[in-house]
Amino acid sequence: MINKKEIIVSCPTCKKKLLYNPESSYRPFCSPACKDDDLIAWSDQEFKIKGQEMSDEDLQEEERKQKRNQNGR
Repeated sequence: MINKKEIIVSCPTCKKKLLYNPESSYRPFCSPACKDDDLIAWSDQEFKIKGQEMSDEDLQEEERKQKRNQNGR
């Protein structure tokens, strides 16, 4: 029998301690409500990934580069 170490984590939303279990459909959250609250926070832009904003010109140039790469140029 394999001895598996139990991993205790905190729910990212409510901070409740819970067993991190691969069978849990809500992981790393403790409940569907906490999972939904996190999704809503992202959609409301309460969370952001740090980075620099691109100007319209830079964005257009990046799109052109990606199209060229997709076309094998």
